[in-house]
Amino acid sequence: MGYRIGSGYIGSEEIKTSQANEEVVPAAPANWTIPYMFYKFELYNEQECTVIINGKATIFLRAEQGWKTDCTDVPISSFVIVEPNISYNWVGCYL
Repeated sequence: MGYRIGSGYIGSEEIKTSQANEEVVPAAPANWTIPYMFYKFELYNEQECTVIINGKATIFLRAEQGWKTDCTDVPISSFVIVEPNISYNWVGCYL
């Protein structure tokens, strides 16, 4: 028998284009007391870019490399695309 660890899904509804230092993780709804925490997160980038994960890890992604985490990784609370004009889409499963 399985168990559920998440509460829901959220992601981009279309291909988006980044602004410089764009935070991908949206603000949580106003009635929440905690921010989004993604136990699964996936981003697909069309161009080369640099990302900052959880305000700490700066990582270079090749064009179309993408980034993916699952429930065995550190939850994602912040995911910033440093460069402008990066085409991307994302999806996350939140706690």
